[in-house]
Amino acid sequence: MLYGKNRKEREMERLTKLFSSDFPDPSALYHDGYMYLFGSRAWNGEGKNIQVRRATSWTGTWENLGCAITEKASWGKDSTEFWCPDVPRKVGATFRLYYATNPDSVKGMAIAMAQSSLPYKFVPAPQFLMSGDGYSVVDPFALHYKGEEWLFWGSHHEPIRCRKLDPCGYKFAKHSKERIILHPSRRKHERLLEGFFLFYQQSNKTWYAFVSGSDTWDKESYAVTTFKSSSPFGPFSRVGLLIQPSETWYAPGQNSVVTVDGTHYFVCHAAHADNPYLEGTKRLKRVPCVAKLRIEHDVPVLLPL
Repeated sequence: MLYGKNRKEREMERLTKLFSSDFPDPSALYHDGYMYLFGSRAWNGEGKNIQVRRATSWTGTWENLGCAITEKASWGKDSTEFWCPDVPRKVGATFRLYYATNPDSVKGMAIAMAQSSLPYKFVPAPQFLMSGDGYSVVDPFALHYKGEEWLFWGSHHEPIRCRKLDPCGYKFAKHSKERIILHPSRRKHERLLEGFFLFYQQSNKTWYAFVSGSDTWDKESYAVTTFKSSSPFGPFSRVGLLIQPSETWYAPGQNSVVTVDGTHYFVCHAAHADNPYLEGTKRLKRVPCVAKLRIEHDVPVLLPL
């Protein structure tokens, strides 16, 4: 049973829908006066790979820029899946975009990187980074920390992991090893952990991890839980649920955080109760939403836009 009109419901009403198209796993980048949104391939066929839109304000008109990846990879001529893009990160003069895909040579999914001098048109790297069984290697999150590049990932009822990257960005550093960051638990929304995203709050020198789970296709079972630590590598302590299903919004999750002029914004997808499914299906129509994010008494809270 979904939650009623209580505190959790009012909290969910703080989300503002950005537009009505199917746009799962939204990652937000602010660059040169534009807000860019990157999303997984749309189920309704509007986007063949990573979708990109941009606007000059949250409530403005979102221009459809088409697909972020401009050409087929040499190792993925037949790739059909393009999921969970990370926020493009600028390393030197180059933007790097990490995403999950299905290479020609493996049965499961893989994490790959594409790069560009522009923030929205990318060419795949000459090789994909890693592959794994099922959905165990999806939801990449890249982090620049103390002069090094790191990649976090995880889903499929397995732990969230990370590993140091080679300077090129499309392979791991020689002799580097995986680190386990978070384990799934028996809690309803933490039996599967995915969509890992780190946010650093300078004022209290704390790293906040936002993690989605457990089932993105179940309108009652997907939510975002927050954890905190003094290090991006943990150990993390659980803070609690940040958003969860309500009478207004179903299955909120897969968030990113972007800072514009000192204000932090929380961007996620969710299905609105008035029109929750893609036409002719029972598949949730996941639209991009935004709210302000503030840290109060060391706890993340959401505020209306």
